[in-house]
Amino acid sequence: LSSISCSGIVLRVLFHPKQLLLFSSCDDGEVRIWDLVTKSCVHSLKGGHMSAVPALALSPDGWHLLSGDRDKVVCVWDIRNGARVVTVPVFEALEGRGGLFGDSGWWWGIGLLVVVCM
Repeated sequence: LSSISCSGIVLRVLFHPKQLLLFSSCDDGEVRIWDLVTKSCVHSLKGGHMSAVPALALSPDGWHLLSGDRDKVVCVWDIRNGARVVTVPVFEALEGRGGLFGDSGWWWGIGLLVVVCM
């Protein structure tokens, strides 16, 4: 990619461990999925966040992305089609340090734990 475009500042990037994909989040509330082969944006994940998104994590199977924003919201996205699966209020602003997952559901670790049962 020559550049990761966004109307604001790119806050976090995350590489997919098995696919040639890159995830980026911005201070404008958008999360994007980039195809590293075609060097293009394949999904722009909009509508889940109203503020900066400093936290990203990928599920162990690699098919779901979690994004956390400063407005106290975590979204789960299906990266195959860009659809939002669920939105969860977390009652605390999030700053990104990655995420953790458990076998019985989704675990998001950024100074607090949130469980989203699938």
